[in-house]
Amino acid sequence: MKLNDIIKKKADLIKEGYKIENEMIRWVDVKVYGHFGNTVCLEIMGQNCYLFGSFMCTGNTGMLIKAFIELFDLTEEDGVRISDIKNLPCQVVLDSHGTCVVGFGHFMKDRFVMDHEFAKIDDK
Repeated sequence: MKLNDIIKKKADLIKEGYKIENEMIRWVDVKVYGHFGNTVCLEIMGQNCYLFGSFMCTGNTGMLIKAFIELFDLTEEDGVRISDIKNLPCQVVLDSHGTCVVGFGHFMKDRFVMDHEFAKIDDK
């Protein structure tokens, strides 16, 4: 699944009953957890909530990082250091009750992804 296959529009998300709120990404990191088979996880932490990270993504961590950088237009000629991604404005997609983060998107552009679909990104 590629990034372009899972991009959602704000109007469609609102029609489906989701809520959209402004947020700030505090940091993005890759964590290695040494238990139950050692797993690698991409974590995205917001100012007020945890945007992404509950999925075990050992096999596609690099593809997730690439998709995240493309989603937020962070590409630079020399590349982007993950540790430099801080204080990045974004929007979060909340469930219909407004209590659970289920996706995130670009702050200015109408591009959103749902967490469960974003976790499945690969190069196929």
